[in-house]
Amino acid sequence: MAITLLNQNKNSSNNSTKFKGKVSQLSEGLNINGNIYADSSIRIDGNFYGNIIVNNKLVIGNNGYVKGCVIAEELIIEGKIEGDIVVKQIMDVLPNAKIKGNIFTKKLRVEPGAEINGKCFMGENIINNLKISPEPKWENFAKQRISLLSVDIPKS
Repeated sequence: MAITLLNQNKNSSNNSTKFKGKVSQLSEGLNINGNIYADSSIRIDGNFYGNIIVNNKLVIGNNGYVKGCVIAEELIIEGKIEGDIVVKQIMDVLPNAKIKGNIFTKKLRVEPGAEINGKCFMGENIINNLKISPEPKWENFAKQRISLLSVDIPKS
Protein backbone atom coordinates (compact mmCIF):
# COMPACT_ATOMS: atom_id res chain seq x y z
CA MET A 1 0.00 0.00 0.00
CA ALA A 2 1.41 3.39 -0.95
CA ILE A 3 -0.07 5.42 1.90
CA THR A 4 -0.07 3.79 5.32
CA LEU A 5 -1.13 4.69 8.84
CA LEU A 6 0.90 3.10 11.61
CA ASN A 7 0.23 2.90 15.33
CA GLN A 8 3.79 2.10 16.29
CA ASN A 9 7.17 3.78 16.24
CA LYS A 10 8.52 4.17 12.73
CA ASN A 11 12.25 3.49 12.57
CA SER A 12 14.77 4.73 10.04
CA SER A 13 18.52 4.65 9.71
CA ASN A 14 18.60 7.75 11.90
CA ASN A 15 17.32 7.61 15.49
CA SER A 16 15.93 11.14 15.20
CA THR A 17 13.31 9.88 12.72
CA LYS A 18 11.52 7.76 15.32
CA PHE A 19 7.88 8.66 15.73
CA LYS A 20 5.47 8.42 18.63
CA GLY A 21 1.88 7.53 17.83
CA LYS A 22 0.32 7.49 14.38
CA VAL A 23 2.36 8.10 11.24
CA SER A 24 1.12 8.67 7.71
CA GLN A 25 3.56 7.68 4.99
CA LEU A 26 3.85 8.53 1.32
CA SER A 27 5.95 5.70 -0.09
CA GLU A 28 8.71 5.84 -2.68
CA GLY A 29 7.40 5.69 -6.25
CA LEU A 30 4.20 7.58 -5.42
CA ASN A 31 3.59 11.06 -6.91
CA ILE A 32 0.91 13.26 -5.37
CA ASN A 33 -0.34 16.77 -6.25
CA GLY A 34 -2.36 18.69 -3.66
CA ASN A 35 -2.15 20.04 -0.13
CA ILE A 36 -1.71 18.23 3.19
CA TYR A 37 -2.93 19.30 6.61
CA ALA A 38 -2.23 16.81 9.41
CA ASP A 39 -2.09 16.59 13.18
CA SER A 40 -0.21 13.27 13.03
CA SER A 41 3.39 12.79 11.95
CA ILE A 42 4.16 12.25 8.26
CA ARG A 43 7.03 10.61 6.39
CA ILE A 44 7.46 11.35 2.67
CA ASP A 45 9.59 9.03 0.56
CA GLY A 46 7.83 9.77 -2.73
CA ASN A 47 7.22 12.99 -4.68
CA PHE A 48 4.79 15.58 -3.33
CA TYR A 49 3.78 18.73 -5.22
CA GLY A 50 1.85 21.14 -3.01
CA ASN A 51 1.83 22.76 0.40
CA ILE A 52 2.15 20.89 3.69
CA ILE A 53 1.10 21.84 7.22
CA VAL A 54 1.95 19.27 9.90
CA ASN A 55 1.27 19.94 13.57
CA ASN A 56 3.78 17.26 14.48
CA LYS A 57 6.96 15.76 12.99
CA LEU A 58 7.55 15.73 9.23
CA VAL A 59 10.30 13.60 7.71
CA ILE A 60 11.38 13.92 4.10
CA GLY A 61 13.15 10.60 3.48
CA ASN A 62 16.31 10.10 1.42
CA ASN A 63 14.29 9.62 -1.79
CA GLY A 64 11.58 12.10 -0.82
CA TYR A 65 10.94 15.27 -2.82
CA VAL A 66 8.62 18.17 -1.94
CA LYS A 67 7.90 21.15 -4.16
CA GLY A 68 5.84 23.64 -2.17
CA CYS A 69 5.71 25.47 1.15
CA VAL A 70 6.18 23.44 4.33
CA ILE A 71 5.05 24.31 7.86
CA ALA A 72 5.82 21.77 10.62
CA GLU A 73 6.38 21.48 14.35
CA GLU A 74 9.58 19.48 13.70
CA LEU A 75 11.29 18.68 10.40
CA ILE A 76 13.94 16.15 9.40
CA ILE A 77 15.20 16.36 5.82
CA GLU A 78 17.14 13.59 4.15
CA GLY A 79 15.77 14.28 0.64
CA LYS A 80 14.90 17.46 -1.28
CA ILE A 81 12.61 20.43 -0.70
CA GLU A 82 11.98 23.28 -3.14
CA GLY A 83 9.95 25.92 -1.32
CA ASP A 84 9.89 28.00 1.81
CA ILE A 85 9.99 26.20 5.17
CA VAL A 86 8.66 27.17 8.61
CA VAL A 87 9.56 24.94 11.56
CA LYS A 88 8.18 25.87 14.96
CA GLN A 89 10.72 23.86 17.00
CA ILE A 90 13.76 22.13 15.49
CA MET A 91 14.86 21.37 11.96
CA ASP A 92 17.46 18.69 11.17
CA VAL A 93 19.14 18.76 7.76
CA LEU A 94 20.94 15.47 7.13
CA PRO A 95 23.99 14.91 4.86
CA ASN A 96 22.20 14.14 1.56
CA ALA A 97 19.54 16.84 1.95
CA LYS A 98 19.05 19.57 -0.63
CA ILE A 99 16.97 22.66 0.12
CA LYS A 100 16.09 25.46 -2.28
CA GLY A 101 14.04 28.04 -0.38
CA ASN A 102 13.95 30.27 2.66
CA ILE A 103 13.96 28.77 6.16
CA PHE A 104 12.25 30.15 9.27
CA THR A 105 12.96 28.03 12.35
CA LYS A 106 13.48 28.18 16.08
CA LYS A 107 16.52 25.83 15.97
CA LEU A 108 18.54 24.37 13.11
CA ARG A 109 21.02 21.50 12.88
CA VAL A 110 22.86 20.97 9.60
CA GLU A 111 25.13 17.99 8.99
CA PRO A 112 28.13 18.16 6.63
CA GLY A 113 27.21 17.39 3.03
CA ALA A 114 23.77 19.05 3.16
CA GLU A 115 23.01 21.84 0.67
CA ILE A 116 20.90 24.90 1.51
CA ASN A 117 20.23 27.60 -1.07
CA GLY A 118 18.11 30.37 0.42
CA LYS A 119 17.92 32.69 3.38
CA CYS A 120 17.76 31.31 6.89
CA PHE A 121 16.08 33.08 9.82
CA MET A 122 16.47 31.48 13.25
CA GLY A 123 15.35 32.06 16.79
CA GLU A 124 12.30 32.08 18.99
CA ASN A 125 11.53 35.70 18.07
CA ILE A 126 11.36 34.80 14.38
CA ILE A 127 8.79 32.06 14.99
CA ASN A 128 6.79 34.15 17.48
CA ASN A 129 6.55 37.03 14.98
CA LEU A 130 5.17 34.83 12.20
CA LYS A 131 1.41 34.93 12.00
CA ILE A 132 0.42 31.43 10.93
CA SER A 133 -3.22 30.45 11.13
CA PRO A 134 -3.75 27.13 12.94
CA GLU A 135 -6.38 26.20 10.33
CA PRO A 136 -5.21 26.15 6.72
CA LYS A 137 -6.93 28.37 4.22
CA TRP A 138 -5.57 27.00 0.97
CA GLU A 139 -6.94 29.86 -1.10
CA ASN A 140 -4.84 32.21 1.06
CA PHE A 141 -1.74 30.02 1.23
CA ALA A 142 0.08 32.02 -1.48
CA LYS A 143 -0.66 35.26 0.40
CA GLN A 144 0.52 33.62 3.63
CA ARG A 145 3.74 32.58 1.85
CA ILE A 146 4.31 36.16 0.70
CA SER A 147 3.75 37.43 4.25
CA LEU A 148 6.39 34.95 5.48
CA LEU A 149 8.90 36.37 3.04
CA SER A 150 8.18 39.94 4.08
CA VAL A 151 8.34 39.31 7.83
CA ASP A 152 10.10 42.00 9.82
CA ILE A 153 13.24 40.41 11.24
CA PRO A 154 13.93 41.85 14.72
CA LYS A 155 17.31 43.53 15.21
CA SER A 156 19.44 41.93 17.88
